[in-house]
Amino acid sequence: MSSHSTTEMNQLSRQMILSSELNEILVRMDDSFNEVLTRVEEELLRQASDCKLDKERALIWDAHAHLRTKRAEVKARFKTVFHEMVQQAMEETKAAKAANSAKLSLDGVDWTELKLVDDNALEEDVIVSRLASKMKSTAEWELQDLNARISFLMGREETDEAVNPLRPELFCRALGQACNEIDADHQTRMEVMRVFETAMSERVRTVYHELNARLIERNVLPRIKLRTIPKPSNRPATETAGKTKEGGLQEALQHFVENTTSMFEVLQNLVRQHDGPVASQPETAEVAQSRRHLYSAIGDLRAAQSLNLQPITLDDFPDLENLTRSQLLEGDNPVLSNFIWSNREQLRAATPNHVDRITIDIVAMLFDQILADDKLPNDIKLLIGRLQMPVLRVALTDPAFFASRAHPARRLIDRISSCAIGYERGGNANQRFFKIVESLVHEVLQSAEDDSALYETLLARFEDFLEQEKSQEDNDIVNQAANLLERAETREVLGINATIQINKLLFGLDIDPLVRSFLLDTWSQVIAEAACNSGDPEHDPHVAAQKQVVMDLVWSTQPKNSPERRKDLVALLPKLIGGIRRGMKLINFPPDKETEFFAGLMQLHSEAVRTVGAEALPRVNIEQFSERLKELVFKQEIAVTELAQGELKVSSAQAERVLAEQNVAVNFVKPVVRPGQVALDVDDATLNGWITGLERGTWLSLNVENVFSKIKLAWVSPLRTFFLFTNQQSASGHSFSIDVLRQLFRNGDLVRIENENLIERSVRSVMTELEKNKGQPAPLKELAVA
Repeated sequence: MSSHSTTEMNQLSRQMILSSELNEILVRMDDSFNEVLTRVEEELLRQASDCKLDKERALIWDAHAHLRTKRAEVKARFKTVFHEMVQQAMEETKAAKAANSAKLSLDGVDWTELKLVDDNALEEDVIVSRLASKMKSTAEWELQDLNARISFLMGREETDEAVNPLRPELFCRALGQACNEIDADHQTRMEVMRVFETAMSERVRTVYHELNARLIERNVLPRIKLRTIPKPSNRPATETAGKTKEGGLQEALQHFVENTTSMFEVLQNLVRQHDGPVASQPETAEVAQSRRHLYSAIGDLRAAQSLNLQPITLDDFPDLENLTRSQLLEGDNPVLSNFIWSNREQLRAATPNHVDRITIDIVAMLFDQILADDKLPNDIKLLIGRLQMPVLRVALTDPAFFASRAHPARRLIDRISSCAIGYERGGNANQRFFKIVESLVHEVLQSAEDDSALYETLLARFEDFLEQEKSQEDNDIVNQAANLLERAETREVLGINATIQINKLLFGLDIDPLVRSFLLDTWSQVIAEAACNSGDPEHDPHVAAQKQVVMDLVWSTQPKNSPERRKDLVALLPKLIGGIRRGMKLINFPPDKETEFFAGLMQLHSEAVRTVGAEALPRVNIEQFSERLKELVFKQEIAVTELAQGELKVSSAQAERVLAEQNVAVNFVKPVVRPGQVALDVDDATLNGWITGLERGTWLSLNVENVFSKIKLAWVSPLRTFFLFTNQQSASGHSFSIDVLRQLFRNGDLVRIENENLIERSVRSVMTELEKNKGQPAPLKELAVA
């Protein structure tokens, strides 16, 4: 490729570069769209296999089948439309037709071109708009750089995304029209469009990154202006437009620090980097040499630290649990010391790189907050505090540590701290927990490398430990309660499905209201109970007997137009009534209602044998009814497809009664409204989000009679209707239904102890301290007593 100086390029040279690069992108996009389609098909298969609801699973399977069938047509249509749109965008820009250019932005776009089904344009608009927003969010920095470079090649003095012929909106419009090729109903097409979101966004980000790299090689290097981001303090913060990972981050931050020395703004920029793989750029010889000096200094300090760190014996710290922040962190020889601050000058002297110097201070402040964190037990702080030098190297080597919650080193520390919330000295379980954390920290300190693979391995080992602990924690109370509560949930599922199937069976048939109501409201529950008691409901004779009652009851109330039919009825009645009584006993049917039902049934049988003439003709085709009845299958794995407001309701009273009958010591917590209590102004959607985030091992604080105590989530029923908690002070457990959980959260009687992970809340605290101190670190003592 020929090289051009930015200042020397004439407009013809710029147009030639842009034209050749766009042609290259079109070719690459044609080839890579196959990969996007493959990823979408794989994601649809994954979602279908994970889906629990039959109706949704069927929709996803249909979407996969139609996309697979029309794959070639979708690919061809995308290629044609995308090429046309890029060419149109180029022509309109050259002709400076602002009005036409405006048509190619999301603002004011005529979405009728994207209609997959004319009557469903609104939903399609939302999906396409969301896809464009996702693309912009995923490739924010790459897109900003590309907008600046293409604006320069277009001869624009200012950066203008509207002249970029590769802006996200064009990809979205082409994709929307390509999906028109799928010969399916509206919902199926919409499902395909939704699944394109991640795969297409990541592909577009790669396109932008590769194009930026090639334009840099061709010396298309306009001055990329830094943006101003509003902050809560109303003080402007600058944010770079550079790359976001490894070598790219260095370039981005170097742009940034030319105009600021505020640590607050640098940290703000770090935590805003986006996740995802971005190819690193080669470091200059000067930067590489600087890094070698710095890593060597870190290695020397780690070695010195290891010599001074003896194996921890908690007997040496008898009062550690009860020490205050100031007692832990202050004084000439504090129990918990910040090793980075102690050796800050040596570390800073090892590198002339401004970004690395700032990162050193940021990590030091991060550990100030970790060591002062109220939620983390002091014993565990003693261990995590030893990770200062390894974490410093990770933060310098891999900037994703600040940006991504999924970074392995960050996940390991966060996972340990979350599980440590309920830690207390004493007890075999707590001793085992301390030992595993100590061994993981020791392995990090002994390792010569601090790469992601090490932390992934240690995190997997920690998760294995937690799984083993679960089996030891599951005492008789947890196991018994879990089994009974899961049975109550399963029975409710079977009851709902039995009602749905019987309702479909009776639909359109002329059946007396008493019989119809009895079958739907009562006998569906009898069938559910029999199926729940069975290991194989499909072939169980008891379940079959309950189904036969449905047949016999409907037949018995039909008119009997011959002596033979009347004799058959007389012969059937003892068996039928006995079967109904046994079913009623199975579900503890109230005796008064039983008497009332049989009185009404006797009246129906009397009328059946007295009817004459035309009235004696059967109102139901019994042969057809019998065949339809055979199709009813009651399995425990039948998904609930029709629920009120999309949520399964299981009676807490019924579950409580079953546990009481089995003498299981589980307390069913009920919300208590106290005088003067003010409920949180939180809607159900937000509360549901809180509850969805509850996983086994999550610690919460429960208020019982104005005393808060820690409880841990020990078990969740398969359909999340019951939540079982335990604590360390009592051998009993606590059970909540989802409705009760909502009310307790809303009343403030149930509080999640850890709303943010340790690293996340520590970074937030560092940012707060930096902003308060005008971008410079506060002394350790101030943080310790804050």
